[in-house]
Amino acid sequence: MTTGTWVDVHAHFTPPATEEQRHTAWTAMRELCFLAPQPYHWTVEGALRSMDRTGVAMQLLSAVPQTHDALRTSNDYGAELVTEHPGRFGLLAALPTDDPQAALTEITRAEAALRPDGWAVSTTYNGINLSDRVLEPVWEELNRRSAVVFVHPDTTKRPELGLPTPLVEVAFDTTRTIVAMLYQGMFRRYPDVRFVLAHCGGALPGLSGRAPAARNGGMGACRGSVHPGGDRRAVEPPLPRHRRVRH
Repeated sequence: MTTGTWVDVHAHFTPPATEEQRHTAWTAMRELCFLAPQPYHWTVEGALRSMDRTGVAMQLLSAVPQTHDALRTSNDYGAELVTEHPGRFGLLAALPTDDPQAALTEITRAEAALRPDGWAVSTTYNGINLSDRVLEPVWEELNRRSAVVFVHPDTTKRPELGLPTPLVEVAFDTTRTIVAMLYQGMFRRYPDVRFVLAHCGGALPGLSGRAPAARNGGMGACRGSVHPGGDRRAVEPPLPRHRRVRH
């Protein structure tokens, strides 16, 4: 058992899969220019060994599969891991944000049956971005629950300039989405949602100096957007009951 105190809030996992399924996923990754040398195989034992070696006391598991059935299956499996390894794993249950009603249903189901520590969402899920006004009922519910929401970039995007999306694009995908949410006034309307941004916010910290110019009218929003004046709460403290967090 590790004596570390780190809490890893960005820890992916996968439900058990056959060798054929892993090979199929690996082939799809290589077609998107992500040239992993071999199929990815996540195991509980491997995760625990890595945690012990690096001084991580707990991982908050997250995964956002691309179909609703797979997403629910993943959430259920993650909850099983938390039950089997209390104190080592927590769960950020995924939400299908391409369908507001499905997302609300999963919030209700998971809260009652799985008791997650928070929620995981993709910046864009099956074509619907988190800044889309269609998701207002979901944000209202998460705000009512004072939820912790982990935002991960969309890794299904096509590669740019032949570069794998996880190499560069993820940083800018997160940034575009958060800035779009700022322009829509979402952080002002839903102040009780605590957001955790993957990869330390991507390019957002480096570009944050440009935000004052936007607020002062130097970079106006396009028609239909909301001016970001007053919305400065892009990043909130993650899970305050833990002392230290490793991203």
